[in-house]
Amino acid sequence: MFMKDFVARIYGNKIRCCVTLIVLLLPVLDIVIYCCNLIRSGGSTIAPAYGTFLASNTTDHLVQIILLWFLPLYTLVITGEGPLEDRHRGYHRALMGRMGRNAYYTENIKCSFIFVFFLISIALLINLGLVSILCHGGKYIPIEVDDSPENLLYNLSNAHPFLANLGFIFVTAFLAGLISTVGTALALVTADRKIVYAVTFFLWFVPTSTNSSLLLVMQPFTEYDFETLLPIFLIVTAGYLILIRVLCFWKIRVSALE
Repeated sequence: MFMKDFVARIYGNKIRCCVTLIVLLLPVLDIVIYCCNLIRSGGSTIAPAYGTFLASNTTDHLVQIILLWFLPLYTLVITGEGPLEDRHRGYHRALMGRMGRNAYYTENIKCSFIFVFFLISIALLINLGLVSILCHGGKYIPIEVDDSPENLLYNLSNAHPFLANLGFIFVTAFLAGLISTVGTALALVTADRKIVYAVTFFLWFVPTSTNSSLLLVMQPFTEYDFETLLPIFLIVTAGYLILIRVLCFWKIRVSALE
C-alpha cells in the first residue's frame, strides 16, 4: 500500500515526474546521438552488445557523465523529496501515527531502493533493446576481444556480451538504488535540503572520482578483472548499507524520545 502511494506521489509531482522521464530518456538519447552521427559521417555500425549505454563506445562518455556522475541529484529529486516535504509540512507525524515510526522509516527506505532500482533497470534495458534493433547486423567491435587472455571477466564478457550487459545493468541499478536510499535516509534524519543534497552527492562523488572509481563496476568490456572490481563493489556497498542502518537506527531512537 505504501509503495502505491509512494509511486503516486512521484507521478503526481510535475518536477519529480519530469526528472524520472529524463532518467528514462538519457540512455535512449545516447543511441539516438550515435545513429545520427553514423548517418551523417558514415562508417561501420557497431556490434549491438558493444554499443550499449554502459559500454560507453558511442558518444564519448557525454551522456554517461550526465546520468551517472550526477545520479544522486536525480534520485534525491525523485525519492528524497517525499520525506523532506513530509517533514516541512508536518505530514510525517500523521503518517507515523498511522503506520508506526519503524514502518514509516523502513517503508521509505525500501520504496526508495525498489523504485530507483527498477527505474534504472528499465532505462538501461530499453537502451539495450533499441541498440539491438538499430544496430542489428553491426560487426564493428571497438576493442581487441583477444587482448587479455588472462582476464577472466574480460573473456567471459566477450564470450557472452549480452549476458555481460545484463549483469552490469543490474549492478548499476543496485548501486543507484543504494545511493537513492542513502539520500532518503538522510532526508529522514534532517529536513535541511542543503545538507541532504551536499552529503549525498559527496558520498557518491568520492568513490566515483578516485583511481579505483565506482564507475568501473558499471562498465562492461574493460581491462579490469574481478580482483579489481569486486573489492570496489563490496566496500562501497558495505559502506552505504552501514550508513543507512546507522541513520535509520539513530532516527528511530531519537524519534521515540520526542
